[in-house]
Amino acid sequence: MNELLPCPFCGHDAERLTLDEPENEGGDVICCTRCQASSRVEFGRKETVVEAWNRRAHASGGVAAIAFERRRQITAEGWTPEHDDAHRNGELAKAAGCYAWIAGQSDELRSVFRSPPPTWPDGWGAEWWKIKDRRSDLVRAGALIAAEIDRIDRTVAARLKDGKAPDNG
Repeated sequence: MNELLPCPFCGHDAERLTLDEPENEGGDVICCTRCQASSRVEFGRKETVVEAWNRRAHASGGVAAIAFERRRQITAEGWTPEHDDAHRNGELAKAAGCYAWIAGQSDELRSVFRSPPPTWPDGWGAEWWKIKDRRSDLVRAGALIAAEIDRIDRTVAARLKDGKAPDNG
């Protein structure tokens, strides 16, 4: 299987790159041409980089719902990769944590938290705290986690492209 499947997050084309910066010279990586989601860098058996990119879990209900929500966030809300890249202080992860936390609470406690919890990201207005039901809250948490992982991956890829050491945070 040599043909690359589209990006699992935004659906755009992906490309295979061979890195030439000193510390990663000769390593191959798969990178989305739009959102910059990327695979790990592969040095040894380079054919595995394509296999790994193309070998995605068949979307279970939960995985499909998270992917759909992430796509909705990008297309309907305008939370593009460029928008997400501005959140460098863990805001996406903090919001995801808040939604995951509320999903695990009793109905009684969920009814109390109509306002965001104290760990809600600084600067994010209460109007963005939109709890629904447990499943929807977990889906939103998953999509925010995916957005944060993608942001980190883009940061690492940009640092590698500039010849700098990766910073996974």
